[in-house]
Amino acid sequence: MNKLIEAITAFLVRPFRPDPTIVLHEVNSARSSMGLPELATLPAGSKGNAKDCPLAVALGGFVGVDGICFESPSMADRVARVRWTGVRHMSASRHVVTS
Repeated sequence: MNKLIEAITAFLVRPFRPDPTIVLHEVNSARSSMGLPELATLPAGSKGNAKDCPLAVALGGFVGVDGICFESPSMADRVARVRWTGVRHMSASRHVVTS
């Protein structure tokens, strides 16, 4: 029984890794809405560097806990329409597409 509990615990606490194919499709849909060309692959990122996040690089925004932040309200609105989410206007130059 202990081994089963350990296995279940290990499964539940492992890092979540989304399917890269689905992520690339979503990124390309968002890029298309912004008039940007599609990507063949997601950009490489580096662990611990939010500015180097593959989504931030691919979408030209900044990815945080609450979503993707854009300086341009029109870019944020376009991405939000693709993702069927909303935009939270934080300030004149910060517009977060909520996840």
